[in-house]
Amino acid sequence: MMKGYSPKLKIKKVELKHNILRGELKEQRSIRAAIGIIDGLGKYHGKDFLNISDKTTNTLIDYLSTWSPSWSKKDKQKKGFFDRMDHWDIIGSQSPQIILEKGGFVHQHVEADYVAETSILPFLGSADFVFCLDSSNNLVPLPKTFKNQLLNRRDIKKISNEPECTDLQWCVLSLITPRMGFMSGAISDSTLSVYKIIHDLGYRAYVYNFTNDKNTEDEVVLNELKSFIGDIFAPRLRDKPL
Repeated sequence: MMKGYSPKLKIKKVELKHNILRGELKEQRSIRAAIGIIDGLGKYHGKDFLNISDKTTNTLIDYLSTWSPSWSKKDKQKKGFFDRMDHWDIIGSQSPQIILEKGGFVHQHVEADYVAETSILPFLGSADFVFCLDSSNNLVPLPKTFKNQLLNRRDIKKISNEPECTDLQWCVLSLITPRMGFMSGAISDSTLSVYKIIHDLGYRAYVYNFTNDKNTEDEVVLNELKSFIGDIFAPRLRDKPL
């Protein structure tokens, strides 16, 4: 045994510095995304490669939540963040209602019963809108077992093996933008691998890539989103998610 080594020695958890956790330079966003993805993928496979603290993990997820349309409504500072993102607020805030409309719901329904905004893989930070279809391609309410998972933002959102869940088609409209950390630099090459995990979890992922073109009118972007969501319900395309 090495001198001075104790098998009971507890290894201290890693705390990331403030400039990494909060910095807005492109390089800082890329580093932050890489750390989050490596840590998240490791824990998904039962490995704690980076040994980062719960405090750091929570801070990373809190930062990623700045892209959440629902959270932006609760935080004026985040709302200002979205105001600088041109079309993003329109896309995010109207997605649930568009899903209901394209699903054939012409009357008033409670959106939260049918569409849940979350991040299936919290360490990624995409804005994911989850909804379910039955065997006839009709929208159905989200099972309670899934909605209970939404209470903890740190949890990976898994699909239960209960019959009420296994008989459904689990769809997710995933909104991403180049300004998200995992879309910067070489780390963007991992995007397909990450979405493969979402597919392996049992979801059909439909990814809408928001390009943030300032020269495009809001109405044009909104119509593109409506068309994209409408295609999800088209039988010829339903079997071709990412």
